[in-house]
Amino acid sequence: LVGVKEETFQHFLQSHFPSVKITVSKKADSIFPIVGAASIFAKVTRDRRVSNWILDGFTSPEEGIGSGYPSDPMTKCYISKALDSLFGFSPLVRFSWRTIEKLLGNKAVKCFWNIQGTDDDSLKQRTLKEIWASNRAEGEDKHEQHLKHTKRLIRHRFFAERGIANIDIIV
Repeated sequence: LVGVKEETFQHFLQSHFPSVKITVSKKADSIFPIVGAASIFAKVTRDRRVSNWILDGFTSPEEGIGSGYPSDPMTKCYISKALDSLFGFSPLVRFSWRTIEKLLGNKAVKCFWNIQGTDDDSLKQRTLKEIWASNRAEGEDKHEQHLKHTKRLIRHRFFAERGIANIDIIV
């Protein structure tokens, strides 16, 4: 998690999984071979999926889109050409990246999107800490907790269409 100290996150995980030895480390992929292998596997899998992705109305430019990372020169070129001042980018682009936020802020029509459909805090997506806390709450059935939460959560269309849901119950 970005912005969380290693020791804090390790203690947090260890307290929830006491029977598992957990190590949280910066640059873990270069220190631990198994983490490095998992990182490579994840990147190769992601790259393969992105290259085969079929999106309505999206045609990959001849010169390609690059790796997808905003520091990649080919990706920078794609991003600068793909920006639509009204609609932003295709779903292929991560709108949460600071690079994208800056481009949209500087070159796109300014607008406010209320993704969850409301300002009501009770309908916003829960944080990992809130999920853990709710799973540890006593006197309430975990399945009931899950049902209560999912009934009040309005999912973004992207997630709803793909049947993607939060993980609420950790077994």
